[in-house]
Amino acid sequence: MPDLNQTYARYDQGMLQAIAEKWAVTLEPATTEPQRIQLISKITHKTTFTETFAILSDSARQAMIDLKIMGGTQPWVEFARRYGDIRIMGPARRNRERPDHTPINAAEELYYAGMIGKEFLPGTNEPQEFAFIPKEILLFLKSDQNFNEIPPGHAALSEEIKVAHLATTQLIDDVCTFLAAKRSDIKQNQFKDWLFSAPSNFLFALLQSCNIIDASGMPDSQRVRTFLEFSRSEALHFLYQNWISSTTINELRLLGGLIFEGTWENHPQPARQTIINFLRKVPADTWWNLESFIQGIKQTIPDFQRPAGDYDSWYIRSATNGQYLRGFSSWDEVDGFLIRYLIIQPMHLLGLVDLASHEKNNEPAAFRWSRWASSLLDGHPPSIKEPIPGKIHLFNSGLITVPRSASRPARYQIARFCQWENRKGDDFRYRISPAGFQQASRQGLSPMQLIPFLHKYAENPLPPGIIQAIEHWGKTGTTTHMQTVILLRLENPEALEKLQHTRAARYINEVITPTTCLIKQGSQEIIRDTLAELGYLMDIEVDV
Repeated sequence: MPDLNQTYARYDQGMLQAIAEKWAVTLEPATTEPQRIQLISKITHKTTFTETFAILSDSARQAMIDLKIMGGTQPWVEFARRYGDIRIMGPARRNRERPDHTPINAAEELYYAGMIGKEFLPGTNEPQEFAFIPKEILLFLKSDQNFNEIPPGHAALSEEIKVAHLATTQLIDDVCTFLAAKRSDIKQNQFKDWLFSAPSNFLFALLQSCNIIDASGMPDSQRVRTFLEFSRSEALHFLYQNWISSTTINELRLLGGLIFEGTWENHPQPARQTIINFLRKVPADTWWNLESFIQGIKQTIPDFQRPAGDYDSWYIRSATNGQYLRGFSSWDEVDGFLIRYLIIQPMHLLGLVDLASHEKNNEPAAFRWSRWASSLLDGHPPSIKEPIPGKIHLFNSGLITVPRSASRPARYQIARFCQWENRKGDDFRYRISPAGFQQASRQGLSPMQLIPFLHKYAENPLPPGIIQAIEHWGKTGTTTHMQTVILLRLENPEALEKLQHTRAARYINEVITPTTCLIKQGSQEIIRDTLAELGYLMDIEVDV
């Protein structure tokens, strides 16, 4: 960041005089020391700065505060989009038109007051001009509480917060479900209803960033075990820390309704951090209108994820109408959409913000910092009271219910051994069955391993019939089958015998008596036509 001496060294005497007038400083002839040094020595006093800052226009003061929020620098194209550009003038025209007396925008007002500079700064991938606040002035802004940052947007109305959706730790339960499903090779469409609210694509990206799963989605056993043994406080802190620092979780690519084409790249972590920084300006314990916050970002720093304000090289189409979303006119559909997603999905799921809406099933209209936010933002595990461990129940029918409050390592293991039935509220329902055991065997597990596990975690006494069935299956495999078949009754044994010597015989599953057999479901008409050819008529009866 250039200091005042580096900034003013490029200015001629006329420019230095314009700055001096704004600061009410009288410059002596440059006899003993340059006028630049005189000027700097007289304006680098807190009282002088405060008085000069106070006479700036509202838009100029806001521009300074916004630039301070950005760390004191911002690409000029972004700064100029909101606060205007500086007219290019040589010394003669400047002395004639005096833009320092009649600036046409906030940018010119600040530039001719010497409060901002415009230069190519080192350390960027591509050469581009930046607006910047010289070091000494930036220190004044950072050290005075009178220059508090103004949050984008406004507080929510009472009707926008009728229904509150407080931050929870359900994400941790969704992670447990997701990991068990991946370990058991259960497809997404089979377990999506088991998740409370976390989208599968976000879970995949988050856990891959945490190195808990690999690129194919296969869990790392040791890392899974470590995570499942975390307390809820430790688990939420772990997930948040990985998310906020991740360079691989790309929320833009997770947005539904958009189609991405081409090989262009975006940088999600700086964009994510920028939105967090702006959120920090929202007062604690205050519901904030979501849409006004988004529009405030649009007005303040619309290019938060766009290098050099580039709105044309990203090829993004709307999945609804197929139209390309290019140019600044598509900001709401892409950049604004991303901010909304960040707040109502990752930030809410990770326990950072609460949400509120007009009615129960309406989209969120407002947000506020959660009771855990300050700890998470400061890098500490939040204070989360562990629930009383719920009891796992094994029923005579082989049904197992696991409450959300039960041991997560226990639920993860049960899910690997059993057939998944459904989730009802906070209860996960599994069933001991041959299909579940076959699923377990593909993971290298034996049904016999389930018995001591149930003794440890399930409420005792365990149903003896179910324990016996597990032991029997472990020794002999499946001995009982149930399948849907059709019963065929014939008038005499001769008809059945002839049928067995036709091409339709392959549809006979089992002969029960000389006049009765079981045929495959869906073969009724083939059997009927074959019997007709043999001289036997058949009626098809359906029992309802």
